[in-house]
Amino acid sequence: MDFRIRQLQCFLVLAEKLNYGQAARHQFMTQPTLSFQIKSLEEDFGARLFDRSHKGVQLTSAGHQLALSARRILAEVESVHREISGIALRVPLRVCCSQAGQFEILPKVIRALNESDPDLRFEVEPMIPEERVQALISGKLDVLMMVAPVQAPNVTFQVLRRESLIAVVPDTPLYRERTSISVHELAAVPFLVSNERECSYCKKFHLAVMRRFHLSPEIVEGPVNLTFQFAMIAAGRGFTIASESLLGLRFPGVLFLPFVETMPRTKLGVAWRTKDTSASLQIFHEALVKAACRPKLDMEMGRLPVFAAVTEISGTH
Repeated sequence: MDFRIRQLQCFLVLAEKLNYGQAARHQFMTQPTLSFQIKSLEEDFGARLFDRSHKGVQLTSAGHQLALSARRILAEVESVHREISGIALRVPLRVCCSQAGQFEILPKVIRALNESDPDLRFEVEPMIPEERVQALISGKLDVLMMVAPVQAPNVTFQVLRRESLIAVVPDTPLYRERTSISVHELAAVPFLVSNERECSYCKKFHLAVMRRFHLSPEIVEGPVNLTFQFAMIAAGRGFTIASESLLGLRFPGVLFLPFVETMPRTKLGVAWRTKDTSASLQIFHEALVKAACRPKLDMEMGRLPVFAAVTEISGTH
Protein backbone atom coordinates (compact mmCIF):
# COMPACT_ATOMS: atom_id res chain seq x y z
CA MET A 1 0.00 0.00 0.00
CA ASP A 2 1.50 3.32 -1.10
CA PHE A 3 -1.25 5.96 -0.94
CA ARG A 4 -0.31 9.58 -0.30
CA ILE A 5 -1.78 12.47 1.68
CA ARG A 6 -2.55 14.31 -1.55
CA GLN A 7 -4.64 11.35 -2.75
CA LEU A 8 -6.65 11.36 0.47
CA GLN A 9 -7.26 15.09 0.11
CA CYS A 10 -8.51 14.59 -3.45
CA PHE A 11 -10.69 11.70 -2.32
CA LEU A 12 -12.35 13.72 0.47
CA VAL A 13 -13.06 16.68 -1.82
CA LEU A 14 -14.71 14.36 -4.35
CA ALA A 15 -16.61 12.61 -1.55
CA GLU A 16 -18.00 16.00 -0.58
CA LYS A 17 -18.69 17.40 -4.04
CA LEU A 18 -19.70 14.10 -5.75
CA ASN A 19 -18.77 15.84 -8.99
CA TYR A 20 -15.42 15.31 -10.73
CA GLY A 21 -15.43 18.70 -12.44
CA GLN A 22 -16.19 20.68 -9.28
CA ALA A 23 -13.72 18.64 -7.21
CA ALA A 24 -10.95 19.15 -9.78
CA ARG A 25 -11.49 22.93 -9.85
CA HIS A 26 -11.49 23.04 -6.05
CA GLN A 27 -8.10 21.29 -6.06
CA PHE A 28 -6.74 23.49 -8.88
CA MET A 29 -6.12 20.49 -11.13
CA THR A 30 -7.55 19.03 -14.31
CA GLN A 31 -10.31 16.43 -14.23
CA PRO A 32 -8.06 13.71 -15.75
CA THR A 33 -5.49 14.36 -13.01
CA LEU A 34 -8.16 13.97 -10.33
CA SER A 35 -9.43 10.78 -11.97
CA PHE A 36 -5.88 9.41 -11.95
CA GLN A 37 -5.49 10.17 -8.25
CA ILE A 38 -8.75 8.39 -7.40
CA LYS A 39 -7.95 5.42 -9.63
CA SER A 40 -4.51 5.06 -8.00
CA LEU A 41 -6.11 5.14 -4.57
CA GLU A 42 -8.61 2.45 -5.57
CA GLU A 43 -5.78 0.28 -6.87
CA ASP A 44 -3.86 0.73 -3.61
CA PHE A 45 -6.86 -0.43 -1.56
CA GLY A 46 -8.08 -2.98 -4.07
CA ALA A 47 -11.61 -1.63 -3.81
CA ARG A 48 -13.91 0.65 -5.78
CA LEU A 49 -14.53 3.86 -3.86
CA PHE A 50 -17.07 5.60 -6.15
CA ASP A 51 -19.88 4.42 -8.39
CA ARG A 52 -20.50 6.47 -11.54
CA SER A 53 -23.84 6.16 -13.26
CA HIS A 54 -26.45 8.23 -15.07
CA LYS A 55 -27.61 9.29 -11.58
CA GLY A 56 -24.20 10.81 -10.83
CA VAL A 57 -21.30 9.94 -8.54
CA GLN A 58 -21.92 8.05 -5.32
CA LEU A 59 -19.67 6.66 -2.58
CA THR A 60 -19.50 2.89 -2.29
CA SER A 61 -19.51 1.15 1.09
CA ALA A 62 -15.71 1.05 0.95
CA GLY A 63 -15.73 4.75 0.09
CA HIS A 64 -17.86 5.60 3.13
CA GLN A 65 -15.48 3.69 5.37
CA LEU A 66 -12.41 5.36 3.87
CA ALA A 67 -13.99 8.80 4.27
CA LEU A 68 -14.22 8.28 8.04
CA SER A 69 -10.63 7.07 8.27
CA ALA A 70 -9.27 9.70 5.88
CA ARG A 71 -10.68 12.54 7.97
CA ARG A 72 -8.99 11.13 11.08
CA ILE A 73 -5.68 10.68 9.22
CA LEU A 74 -5.66 14.21 7.79
CA ALA A 75 -6.63 15.69 11.16
CA GLU A 76 -3.69 13.89 12.75
CA VAL A 77 -1.34 15.08 9.99
CA GLU A 78 -2.52 18.67 10.53
CA SER A 79 -1.98 18.32 14.29
CA VAL A 80 1.57 17.05 13.79
CA HIS A 81 2.25 19.87 11.32
CA ARG A 82 1.17 22.45 13.90
CA GLU A 83 3.34 20.86 16.56
CA ILE A 84 6.42 20.77 14.33
CA SER A 85 5.81 24.32 13.12
CA GLY A 86 5.45 25.41 16.74
CA ILE A 87 8.85 23.91 17.55
CA ALA A 88 10.36 25.73 14.56
CA LEU A 89 8.85 29.03 15.71
CA ARG A 90 10.49 28.62 19.12
CA VAL A 91 13.95 28.56 17.50
CA PRO A 92 15.01 32.22 17.17
CA LEU A 93 15.40 33.56 13.64
CA ARG A 94 18.68 35.46 13.41
CA VAL A 95 18.24 38.72 11.51
CA CYS A 96 20.70 41.38 10.46
CA CYS A 97 19.28 44.73 9.36
CA SER A 98 21.26 47.36 7.50
CA GLN A 99 21.29 50.83 9.00
CA ALA A 100 19.10 52.03 6.15
CA GLY A 101 16.27 49.89 7.54
CA GLN A 102 16.76 50.22 11.29
CA PHE A 103 14.85 53.45 11.74
CA GLU A 104 11.72 52.81 9.64
CA ILE A 105 11.33 49.21 8.44
CA LEU A 106 12.60 47.24 11.45
CA PRO A 107 10.18 48.89 13.94
CA LYS A 108 7.29 48.24 11.52
CA VAL A 109 8.22 44.56 11.22
CA ILE A 110 8.53 44.13 14.99
CA ARG A 111 5.13 45.76 15.62
CA ALA A 112 3.46 43.67 12.91
CA LEU A 113 4.88 40.40 14.23
CA ASN A 114 3.95 41.27 17.82
CA GLU A 115 0.35 41.55 16.65
CA SER A 116 0.11 38.71 14.13
CA ASP A 117 2.62 36.11 15.36
CA PRO A 118 3.63 36.81 18.96
CA ASP A 119 5.11 33.29 19.29
CA LEU A 120 7.67 33.94 16.57
CA ARG A 121 11.08 34.53 18.10
CA PHE A 122 13.81 36.41 16.29
CA GLU A 123 17.03 38.11 17.29
CA VAL A 124 18.51 41.16 15.58
CA GLU A 125 22.25 40.69 15.24
CA PRO A 126 24.42 43.81 14.77
CA MET A 127 27.08 43.17 12.15
CA ILE A 128 29.26 45.31 9.89
CA PRO A 129 28.61 44.97 6.12
CA GLU A 130 31.85 43.07 5.48
CA GLU A 131 30.69 40.22 7.74
CA ARG A 132 27.02 39.87 6.77
CA VAL A 133 27.03 37.76 3.62
CA GLN A 134 29.53 35.23 4.90
CA ALA A 135 27.55 34.93 8.14
CA LEU A 136 24.43 34.20 6.11
CA ILE A 137 26.16 31.57 3.97
CA SER A 138 27.71 29.85 7.00
CA GLY A 139 24.41 29.73 8.90
CA LYS A 140 25.28 32.27 11.60
CA LEU A 141 22.49 34.48 10.23
CA ASP A 142 19.15 33.56 8.68
CA VAL A 143 18.04 36.83 7.07
CA LEU A 144 19.67 40.00 5.78
CA MET A 145 17.10 42.80 5.51
CA MET A 146 17.25 46.16 3.72
CA VAL A 147 20.65 45.41 2.20
CA ALA A 148 22.13 46.07 -1.23
CA PRO A 149 21.84 43.25 -3.81
CA VAL A 150 23.59 40.08 -2.66
CA GLN A 151 25.21 37.76 -5.17
CA ALA A 152 26.37 34.57 -3.51
CA PRO A 153 25.93 30.83 -4.14
CA ASN A 154 22.80 29.27 -2.64
CA VAL A 155 21.48 32.67 -1.56
CA THR A 156 18.24 34.25 -2.80
CA PHE A 157 17.91 38.05 -2.98
CA GLN A 158 14.64 39.91 -3.46
CA VAL A 159 14.39 43.66 -4.08
CA LEU A 160 11.99 45.30 -1.60
CA ARG A 161 12.20 48.94 -2.55
CA ARG A 162 14.20 51.53 -4.48
CA GLU A 163 15.25 54.73 -2.74
CA SER A 164 16.79 58.00 -3.75
CA LEU A 165 19.62 59.62 -1.78
CA ILE A 166 19.45 62.52 0.67
CA ALA A 167 21.99 64.79 2.33
CA VAL A 168 22.80 64.58 6.04
CA VAL A 169 24.12 67.98 7.17
CA PRO A 170 24.70 69.83 10.48
CA ASP A 171 21.80 71.75 12.00
CA THR A 172 23.22 75.24 11.53
CA PRO A 173 21.63 78.52 10.36
CA LEU A 174 23.09 77.84 6.91
CA TYR A 175 20.80 74.82 6.45
CA ARG A 176 18.13 75.14 9.16
CA GLU A 177 15.42 76.83 7.10
CA ARG A 178 16.07 74.78 3.98
CA THR A 179 13.68 72.21 2.56
CA SER A 180 16.20 70.91 0.01
CA ILE A 181 19.83 71.32 -0.98
CA SER A 182 22.01 71.18 -4.08
CA VAL A 183 24.85 68.69 -4.08
CA HIS A 184 27.08 71.46 -5.49
CA GLU A 185 26.63 73.47 -2.28
CA LEU A 186 28.52 70.71 -0.47
CA ALA A 187 31.52 70.64 -2.81
CA ALA A 188 33.80 72.36 -0.27
CA VAL A 189 32.46 70.47 2.79
CA PRO A 190 34.33 67.38 4.08
CA PHE A 191 32.54 64.20 3.00
CA LEU A 192 32.17 61.52 5.69
CA VAL A 193 32.38 57.95 4.37
CA SER A 194 32.72 54.53 5.98
CA ASN A 195 36.17 53.00 6.13
CA GLU A 196 36.98 50.18 3.74
CA ARG A 197 37.71 47.68 6.51
CA GLU A 198 34.08 47.71 7.66
CA CYS A 199 32.46 48.31 4.27
CA SER A 200 34.62 47.99 1.18
CA TYR A 201 31.73 49.06 -1.04
CA CYS A 202 30.69 52.27 0.75
CA LYS A 203 33.63 54.51 -0.13
CA LYS A 204 33.51 53.48 -3.80
CA PHE A 205 29.78 54.08 -3.85
CA HIS A 206 30.00 57.54 -2.31
CA LEU A 207 32.82 58.65 -4.59
CA ALA A 208 30.91 57.37 -7.63
CA VAL A 209 27.95 59.56 -6.67
CA MET A 210 30.19 62.61 -6.34
CA ARG A 211 31.88 61.92 -9.68
CA ARG A 212 28.52 62.00 -11.41
CA PHE A 213 28.33 65.65 -10.46
CA HIS A 214 32.03 66.26 -11.25
CA LEU A 215 32.79 66.90 -7.57
CA SER A 216 35.82 65.81 -5.55
CA PRO A 217 35.27 66.87 -1.92
CA GLU A 218 37.69 66.16 0.92
CA ILE A 219 37.12 62.59 2.11
CA VAL A 220 37.02 61.81 5.84
CA GLU A 221 36.82 58.10 6.71
CA GLY A 222 35.25 56.74 9.88
CA PRO A 223 33.27 53.80 11.30
CA VAL A 224 30.27 52.56 9.33
CA ASN A 225 28.02 53.19 12.35
CA LEU A 226 25.51 55.91 11.48
CA THR A 227 25.24 57.16 15.06
CA PHE A 228 28.95 57.95 15.02
CA GLN A 229 28.67 59.63 11.64
CA PHE A 230 25.69 61.71 12.77
CA ALA A 231 27.61 62.79 15.88
CA MET A 232 30.52 63.92 13.70
CA ILE A 233 28.13 65.82 11.44
CA ALA A 234 26.45 67.48 14.44
CA ALA A 235 29.93 68.57 15.55
CA GLY A 236 30.41 70.30 12.21
CA ARG A 237 32.95 67.84 10.82
CA GLY A 238 31.25 67.37 7.44
CA PHE A 239 28.26 65.80 5.67
CA THR A 240 27.25 62.44 4.24
CA ILE A 241 24.60 60.92 2.00
CA ALA A 242 22.09 58.28 3.01
CA SER A 243 18.90 56.53 1.90
CA GLU A 244 15.75 58.61 1.81
CA SER A 245 14.12 56.35 4.41
CA LEU A 246 15.96 58.53 6.96
CA LEU A 247 13.86 61.56 6.02
CA GLY A 248 11.89 62.57 9.08
CA LEU A 249 14.44 61.02 11.44
CA ARG A 250 15.43 63.24 14.38
CA PHE A 251 18.97 63.33 15.65
CA PRO A 252 20.38 66.18 17.77
CA GLY A 253 22.30 68.66 15.69
CA VAL A 254 21.59 66.96 12.36
CA LEU A 255 19.29 67.74 9.41
CA PHE A 256 18.14 65.39 6.62
CA LEU A 257 17.50 67.21 3.35
CA PRO A 258 16.41 65.99 -0.10
CA PHE A 259 18.66 66.96 -2.98
CA VAL A 260 17.49 69.39 -5.65
CA GLU A 261 19.14 67.20 -8.25
CA THR A 262 17.77 63.85 -9.36
CA MET A 263 19.94 61.41 -7.45
CA PRO A 264 20.76 57.80 -8.29
CA ARG A 265 18.29 55.26 -6.91
CA THR A 266 19.45 52.50 -4.63
CA LYS A 267 18.14 48.94 -4.43
CA LEU A 268 17.42 47.58 -0.98
CA GLY A 269 16.12 44.08 -0.36
CA VAL A 270 16.14 40.88 1.65
CA ALA A 271 18.46 37.87 1.34
CA TRP A 272 18.22 34.35 2.74
CA ARG A 273 19.63 30.89 2.11
CA THR A 274 17.70 29.43 -0.81
CA LYS A 275 17.13 26.06 0.84
CA ASP A 276 15.73 27.60 4.03
CA THR A 277 11.97 26.97 3.92
CA SER A 278 11.28 27.26 7.66
CA ALA A 279 7.94 28.56 8.90
CA SER A 280 9.73 31.30 10.85
CA LEU A 281 11.44 32.62 7.73
CA GLN A 282 8.21 32.59 5.73
CA ILE A 283 6.32 34.51 8.42
CA PHE A 284 9.13 37.05 8.85
CA HIS A 285 9.49 37.47 5.08
CA GLU A 286 5.77 38.20 4.68
CA ALA A 287 5.85 40.84 7.43
CA LEU A 288 8.98 42.44 5.94
CA VAL A 289 7.53 42.66 2.43
CA LYS A 290 4.40 44.37 3.77
CA ALA A 291 6.44 46.79 5.89
CA ALA A 292 8.67 47.78 2.97
CA CYS A 293 5.83 48.16 0.46
CA ARG A 294 5.08 51.70 -0.71
CA PRO A 295 3.78 51.27 -4.28
CA LYS A 296 2.72 54.88 -4.83
CA LEU A 297 6.15 56.34 -4.00
CA ASP A 298 8.00 53.64 -5.92
CA MET A 299 5.82 54.32 -8.94
CA GLU A 300 6.58 58.04 -8.74
CA MET A 301 10.31 57.34 -8.48
CA GLY A 302 10.07 55.09 -11.49
CA ARG A 303 8.93 58.07 -13.56
CA LEU A 304 11.91 60.22 -12.59
CA PRO A 305 14.62 60.85 -15.17
CA VAL A 306 17.80 58.92 -14.52
CA PHE A 307 21.45 59.32 -15.42
CA ALA A 308 22.34 58.35 -18.95
CA ALA A 309 25.30 56.20 -17.93
CA VAL A 310 23.77 54.25 -15.05
CA THR A 311 20.13 54.13 -13.98
CA GLU A 312 20.67 52.73 -10.49
CA ILE A 313 23.43 52.28 -7.98
CA SER A 314 23.19 49.11 -5.94
CA GLY A 315 22.78 50.27 -2.39
CA THR A 316 24.16 52.33 0.43
CA HIS A 317 25.69 51.35 3.71
